[in-house]
Amino acid sequence: MAAELYGERLVEAAPLVWNTPMLVSAAILGLTFIAIFTEQFHQFDRTRIAMAGGGAMIVCGQIFGFYGPAAAMQAIDWNVVFCCNQSRKSPAETTL
Repeated sequence: MAAELYGERLVEAAPLVWNTPMLVSAAILGLTFIAIFTEQFHQFDRTRIAMAGGGAMIVCGQIFGFYGPAAAMQAIDWNVVFCCNQSRKSPAETTL
């Protein structure tokens, strides 16, 4: 393992291991980005694509064992989820 200077501490970097969970999560990330970047071709909203990609990551994490239920709930950034939900509403629905 290679040692790197991180701030004031010397940190040992773990080698990158391409196992099945890593490949599955990389494939989901890649497919989500491709779907977001080609939004004009398939006419799906990028917010829905991002939410579907996040949901797929949680489900596959449960199946392949790299996310438990508690870890999956902690990994979700709820501020982003609520902001995405808010951005999909019409301006009339967002006023108080």
